[in-house]
Amino acid sequence: FLFLFLYIKPTMFRTLVTKGHAEFSSGHQQDSGEFFQYLLETVKRLEQKESSRIDINNSIDSWFRFETEERYECSVSHKVMYKSSGDIMLGLSIPVDQATNLDEVAAYEERKQKRQKIEEKDDDAVKPRVPFSACLSSFANTELINGFFSTATNSHGTATKSVRVKKFPKYLMVQLRRYYIASDWTPKKLDVLVDVPDVIDLEFLRAKGKQAHEELLPEQADGLSVLPPPTASFVPDELLVSQLMSMGFSENGSRRAAIATKNAGIETAAEWVFSHMADPDFNDPIQEQQQQQ
Repeated sequence: FLFLFLYIKPTMFRTLVTKGHAEFSSGHQQDSGEFFQYLLETVKRLEQKESSRIDINNSIDSWFRFETEERYECSVSHKVMYKSSGDIMLGLSIPVDQATNLDEVAAYEERKQKRQKIEEKDDDAVKPRVPFSACLSSFANTELINGFFSTATNSHGTATKSVRVKKFPKYLMVQLRRYYIASDWTPKKLDVLVDVPDVIDLEFLRAKGKQAHEELLPEQADGLSVLPPPTASFVPDELLVSQLMSMGFSENGSRRAAIATKNAGIETAAEWVFSHMADPDFNDPIQEQQQQQ
């Protein structure tokens, strides 16, 4: 029997998909998350172009798109607010302090410092090993939000925030956020290992929606935003947006940071992100500014 296998080389696929893109078509090292987003956007445009002969309701983009539910609870009134948003990747932080081999890592770092003093060759590096379950638990944790404007008290204060998955996709793409801002405001990459099991139970991340005993916060006239939403009248610098996204922040949030800081630079934009990443509308698409008549 003669079997014919149809395939293309990865380099050929990359050349085809990135044709015409200034950054992805170059030989520079690329962020896999950014490339995945670009790939889905490219395929989606082609699907819409061929909508007369394909089912765009079952697009490849829809296979990965999911919906999250953010819950905010005012610390004073204990009234709550729910907000939904969509994404194609679940970003998870890596809690290095929960590594299973912290003692071994500490011993290695001590040996490394001694060897550097006497210029002796280093042995095999010992990297922190973080369970994937710890990354999921970190995502599920409740965090305290400062500067939250409560419509119940009509003042700024604190609130708690938790995030759950409202609608799971057919395929869940997970991005482990290895980049962080060091003390000198430069992006650094975590050199850690994340142990991922063969079977993963995500049921504890499923959103439950408003509960019977909960009371919703009153709505504002301008919506439920903690801060007024930025508009797209100012064009964000794409390089600055890419730098922020490479650090693990969403595209919409990165664009908001660039617009809010007037493309002032990575340090200023990163500082803005850390101050506003808890805002309910941080990951929302930026609305076009309406022209005044």
